[in-house]
Amino acid sequence: MIPLFTPPMSVGVFFISEPGFQNLDLPFCQNRRISTSDPHSQIYNGRHSTFRTPHSNMPLSQTVESLNKSGRKRSLRSLLLTNLVIGTLTVVGFYLSLLATSRPVSSTDMAEVDRAIDVLATKGFDREVFLLRHTVTYRSTDHWLNRMIFKENAFAATNFPFQMITLYPDFYQKATDDTERAMVLLHEAQHLQGADEQHAYAYVWKNRARLGWTRNLYGSTPTYMDVAGQTRENAPELFVCTLKTGNDCTEDLRTTAQNAQTALLR
Repeated sequence: MIPLFTPPMSVGVFFISEPGFQNLDLPFCQNRRISTSDPHSQIYNGRHSTFRTPHSNMPLSQTVESLNKSGRKRSLRSLLLTNLVIGTLTVVGFYLSLLATSRPVSSTDMAEVDRAIDVLATKGFDREVFLLRHTVTYRSTDHWLNRMIFKENAFAATNFPFQMITLYPDFYQKATDDTERAMVLLHEAQHLQGADEQHAYAYVWKNRARLGWTRNLYGSTPTYMDVAGQTRENAPELFVCTLKTGNDCTEDLRTTAQNAQTALLR
């Protein structure tokens, strides 16, 4: 522990007690003989060695201990404040580096994003709509962090907790309409809340009927078939119902019958 103070090897001035002060022996001081009639002066090894302090009955050891405790409390507060400032600056610097190494979404593409969010709003996904509209920074190219991660035919990528979504060409070109783009954003909105891939795929698959993205309407699109396969890989627990179409536990029996009737009509 670093001492509160370092006692000097010699002290050239001694304070003589006056009324209203208490004297304390300081054995580390250089002994000098002085003449005084002050009854409060103390003798140490035959020599006067006095130090005056305000009125106090507290021994010197307790005073030093109290000062040490106070110093430790101030040091802890200073350490926490310093760490908080450094942590905040680090996060801000990291976020700015992501912005600086990627490009924003064009106004034309952003219009398609807005329409997809409107689809989610009409279907009642209020929490996801709020996050997508008010907390996200959209980018059109990979920043340095995304470039380090291998991606295969991705529609989008989300960086949590920086609330940054990168939209790739497949989001605009492979998705057939605003509903399929809304499905992609619904998936990414789960990542904005810290969810992993298993949860994101499962959530979208369970809510695809609510979104209007059903097998009956989109079952033949490349996007539907790709997401169906990825959902089977990431959330296999949804495909264990042998009495339902494709073993899909989320398939409603009524919907299955409608799909069968549609297939017969074709």
